[in-house]
Amino acid sequence: MTISILKTGHAEIDRQHAELLICLAGVKEFVGGHYAFSAGFTAIQALIGYTEDHFAFEEGLLRQWDYPDLDAHVEQHKSLVAEVRRQWGRVEQEGADIAREVVETIEHWITDHINIEDLKFSGVVRSA
Repeated sequence: MTISILKTGHAEIDRQHAELLICLAGVKEFVGGHYAFSAGFTAIQALIGYTEDHFAFEEGLLRQWDYPDLDAHVEQHKSLVAEVRRQWGRVEQEGADIAREVVETIEHWITDHINIEDLKFSGVVRSA
């Protein structure tokens, strides 16, 4: 399945969103496949790390642009990372059987955040 994300109009944010999808594809490849659990763990840690770096970059720009919904957007970022960590904790406790389900959930959160929430600031990006 091909994941589709919409563009915000800011080249670096859009590049980082594309990179997030590459990290997510790595997670999908390693989780639930014929790889050691450690491969999936490493891939999810890379995704979480990149996501946190991306969120920090995006939040910095939104502060510069005086984005009116900054606080709510930052809270969504925090919630997303916390939920990914919580879900991955389930995999660590319950085993690889639920890993695919967790990865699909993470995929939906990331793509929904980009395609819905990040597009809300696209007007600010284009006018900045």
